[in-house]
Amino acid sequence: MSARKHLLFASASYDREGITRALGRMAARGWMLENMGTYFWTYRKCEPVRSEFACVWLSGDAGDCGEYRALAAHDGWEFVCGLSGRLIFMNRRERPVPLESDPVVELAQIRRMMARENIVLLITGLALALMALTVFAIIGSPLEFLADCRALFCAAGLAAAVLFVAAQLAAWAIWLARARKWAGRGALPPAGWATALLRAGLALLAAIAALYV
Repeated sequence: MSARKHLLFASASYDREGITRALGRMAARGWMLENMGTYFWTYRKCEPVRSEFACVWLSGDAGDCGEYRALAAHDGWEFVCGLSGRLIFMNRRERPVPLESDPVVELAQIRRMMARENIVLLITGLALALMALTVFAIIGSPLEFLADCRALFCAAGLAAAVLFVAAQLAAWAIWLARARKWAGRGALPPAGWATALLRAGLALLAAIAALYV
């Protein structure tokens, strides 16, 4: 068995609770997070361990947050890895002291991180929309289109992908509007619903792809 595995990061990038719960489950199964990518995360084989994980967003990369990492280590929080200001910590204590962070600073960093992701989503959505229009133009009449099963599935897949992109952008806009209100009260809103929407969309796209193949 390989000592490392690469898994699709199937959570909303701003879903703190979803990220930490998933990391805890993986660690309990003997897989510790080693590296974060934009879409795929790398895990290394380890002894199964029950531990608490924390996810915080700070201005700057992991190397610029030495003071915060030192304070976290004082309470038993071990730095795991970081990407684009998002830092992951783990704690082996049963009831660790929660990590403290400034929601206003976190929200600013999350917005910078999501700006890059949303640019990719917008470009992808536009490309998919153009592909869908091209398919419709090639097929010609609606009757010919409906008679061609592969073209029908192809168009359905492209339309679903465009809707998926739109749903992700809408989910981010809704969460951001709530986060702006919550940050002033010293917290950030949960985003589990955004992760659920993301996974439902991925499952739908996978089902359409399976039918097409």
